[in-house]
Amino acid sequence: MKNIPVVIFGDEIAAYGVIRALSNFEIPLYIVSQTGKGLSVKSRYVQKTFVLKSSENNFTKRLTTLLYREVGSEMVLIVAGDDNYLDALARSYEQLPSGFRLTFPGWNIVKLVREKRYTYKIAEELGVPVPKTYYVGSEKELKGLLDVGIEAPFPLLMRSEKRSSEFLVKYKKKGVICDNPKQVIDNYHKYGGFCGDLLVQEMIPGDESLLYNFIGAFNGNSDPIAIFMNKKRRSYRQFLGCTLMESMWSDTVAEYSLKLVKKIGYFGYANPEFKLDLRDGQLKLMEINGRVTISNSHSLRCGINIPYVIYKEALEGPILSEKVFEKRYSDNILWWEPFSDFISSFRLFLDGRLTIQQYLKSISGTGYIIEPINWKDPLPAINFVNKLIFMTGKRIKEFLL
Repeated sequence: MKNIPVVIFGDEIAAYGVIRALSNFEIPLYIVSQTGKGLSVKSRYVQKTFVLKSSENNFTKRLTTLLYREVGSEMVLIVAGDDNYLDALARSYEQLPSGFRLTFPGWNIVKLVREKRYTYKIAEELGVPVPKTYYVGSEKELKGLLDVGIEAPFPLLMRSEKRSSEFLVKYKKKGVICDNPKQVIDNYHKYGGFCGDLLVQEMIPGDESLLYNFIGAFNGNSDPIAIFMNKKRRSYRQFLGCTLMESMWSDTVAEYSLKLVKKIGYFGYANPEFKLDLRDGQLKLMEINGRVTISNSHSLRCGINIPYVIYKEALEGPILSEKVFEKRYSDNILWWEPFSDFISSFRLFLDGRLTIQQYLKSISGTGYIIEPINWKDPLPAINFVNKLIFMTGKRIKEFLL
């Protein structure tokens, strides 16, 4: 195969997983970054980093000019960990040159995974369980919903649906939990109407250990060409990045995910996420990530190189799907980001929700991939730790003041 370059959109841990996966194939790697400060830009395998915000005017034209000049006329585009790039590229799908080999569909399909009102409707048509969810465009609609009576029991989750990244930047959180109708109205005002795009959702009880991920590579016909699954153990904070995951397999997760992706018509990397509702024993769809997630390096550790599969699909596809998929890796192989996980665990110690014995048991596995530590490529880990120390010190200072 000709070594066509790869341009990775995103520069944090998900992007570093792609770098890990492709670095042994002598494929030229480039990064497009919102800030140029993510851990992946320090990797010795990256030829060059281009700083270009997805929100900039004439993004598509500027991107095309930049990549033609610096990379060439032919390349594979992979979005890793950055929904804003996925949205921008999918919306300008028809404007991108034919030499830009895309590992994701256009906006008419991407919006079906990015906007839950569409995702959940398709899931319900297929018989895939979903949490009770309401979409609110104004305070009047919200008050009307509360007056009629929300079917879902409290607590409820309030979050911005389409502008979640903007909300996270502004308020340092992905969502807000409410225990009664008054809190719903109060939080609507406190958080600026959730960017005018409010989603009110049933909170499924339980922690991260009830969250299941399906990670798949799909060909142009939306048929699977590689499959992996994992289960979360711990996150940095509620609704934020995962710090500890274990490999696993679930026939139900596979069945639901394959039906969803096929019906939607997605291709490339797809990551449906489910949560087990202990109240009724059902696995309920939380969301579908249509860009590469941090789990891609976990699958690599388990012998499944999903970034390389979607790279080959973009250049040679459609790759034929296997008729029968089965687990080809061991359970309890861990994906671990120890630096943030230590901070998360320390909070749990202070709250009395975790003991040293429980912590040690949680990090016991049959194998590991430890992100972003790579002895052949040490600078990303150093960059990550320095950034984490700075942010932790800043928060401690804010707390003390």
